[in-house]
Amino acid sequence: MMKTENELLLYLNEIERRLEKIGQESGSLSFEKFVDKQPKPRLVELEKERSEIVLDPVLHEVINTWAERISDPLLARRVELWQNTLLGSKVAARPDVLKLTRELGDKIIAHKYNVNGEYIDIGALRSILRGNPDRALRQAAFESQAELSQSLEKCLVELTNLRNLAAQEAGYANYVDLSIHLGGMSTEQVEGILRELTKATDTTYLAIMQRGAEELGIPSIEPWDVQYLLEQSGQIDKSKFPVDKINSSLETYVQSMGYASLEALNITPCVVDIPYNGLCMGITRKDIRILFNPRDGFAYYKTAFHELGHALHSSLNTQEHLGMRRESGIFTEGIAEIFGYIPQHPDFLRSMGLSDEELSGARQALLGPLFHYLRQRTAYCLFEHAMYKDTTQDLDALLGQVESEILRCSLNPSPRWASNAWYVNYPVYWHNYVLADVIASQVHEHLRQNIGDLYNSKAAFDYCINAYIAPGARIPWLKKIAESTGYELQAKALIQDLS
Repeated sequence: MMKTENELLLYLNEIERRLEKIGQESGSLSFEKFVDKQPKPRLVELEKERSEIVLDPVLHEVINTWAERISDPLLARRVELWQNTLLGSKVAARPDVLKLTRELGDKIIAHKYNVNGEYIDIGALRSILRGNPDRALRQAAFESQAELSQSLEKCLVELTNLRNLAAQEAGYANYVDLSIHLGGMSTEQVEGILRELTKATDTTYLAIMQRGAEELGIPSIEPWDVQYLLEQSGQIDKSKFPVDKINSSLETYVQSMGYASLEALNITPCVVDIPYNGLCMGITRKDIRILFNPRDGFAYYKTAFHELGHALHSSLNTQEHLGMRRESGIFTEGIAEIFGYIPQHPDFLRSMGLSDEELSGARQALLGPLFHYLRQRTAYCLFEHAMYKDTTQDLDALLGQVESEILRCSLNPSPRWASNAWYVNYPVYWHNYVLADVIASQVHEHLRQNIGDLYNSKAAFDYCINAYIAPGARIPWLKKIAESTGYELQAKALIQDLS
């Protein structure tokens, strides 16, 4: 056992060096797996190596012994963050959890969806639900999720129970409570914000839905109608947002903020078929990859800028130590969504060729997709929270019930919940996306009132980097929000934006 703080510092540096090396190799192999859809046996070995490190009783003893004894504030913060890491590892690094997560994840990545006899990838499936006017085809696409869900359900319930068991052994009621605690909040706080946001914006949301249903002659709104109705409400012309200009729009933005190129920031956009809207992979600090499977349309530009936010968070975080560079998933998504708001700025829309007449209706056009984004993620989140409380209930019926309540559509219990890749690879993560918009609205409100718009103000860009990104986890994220915006995290700015 080390006797001085300097010895502890050297010990933590070595542990983090080993973990960073494992992370770099794992990231490279995971990227290859997304590209070629082939298993990577070495990933299993790397998972085992990482688990052995973070589950090492000696490491746990060192952290627990030093937790209350450190005089240096920076080292004390590192140890505090390590306590959270080790608490989370009691679930995430368990060999049985890792094995089942990997097996289910591989099946999801490789799956093709049978829509009326045609086998399509997840990107094509989402494109149908988002924008295809053929209602029967949307229904077929929606119901095509059943095959994968039914094949995975039993194992995913087993995985959920394993996570719950590990969380209970650590002293928590379930894995949801543990996971959200590690993010710096409580389950009650998170659900309170989500339900407040839903209730406060219900009138506007229902008006958009009902108007869309009337215009399209839809007598009863089904789950496969919801995204289409909201995406089509005053939709911005897709042709103004071609897929082949996404990368150049990212380049133009970073250049306007004083950087020579994305490459100068060590960021590389990659078009890859992935089971997510987008993904940012920080292989190393000098190799950051934005993965997305884009199509024409505004929504894909928003996704690209969201992932750019993740990439900037990796590139411009100035903290030396690995533990200080990693932050709460809530805040990480918040940073991404701050930049995800850029494509809705009027000047950006003008740069894409929108006329003044089109701009006048752009706010309404953007409101529908944002409502879908928030409501669908709220439904996924509240379903997952309820699932972890009782995995023996009818989970298909539960998802149908929650979606009906939050999305304001007909109740449909068709099997689909277990096809959701987030429940496998990113458990208890959906709330992060909704809270990300809470963060983004609060930050943009402060920027507009005090500094300038993030799209065209270098001062606003620099403020975001210096206040939120550069300090990393050295400052707790809720403190960064409160000190930089002038008040603690709350939904009022987002409610105002939506109303």
